[in-house]
Amino acid sequence: MLGRDAKRRRLWHELHVDGRLRATEELMCLHVGPGGTAPFPDDVAAALDSLVTPGEPEHAGRSIAAIGREEVHRPST
Repeated sequence: MLGRDAKRRRLWHELHVDGRLRATEELMCLHVGPGGTAPFPDDVAAALDSLVTPGEPEHAGRSIAAIGREEVHRPST
């Protein structure tokens, strides 16, 4: 886990195959309760804090380029 604030957490995953990095994924997760977004409960926040790893991968935080509609593959139905 890269970090968190009151309502969000940033996760980083890496897939290694045969000792080589093959894929990465970065997620921004939003905590949602019955009334919409909500802060993490104190015990959950403390547990999440214990999972934060120091440093940040070189590629973390890069933005995703938009894909135009004409470029999106849509399977025929």
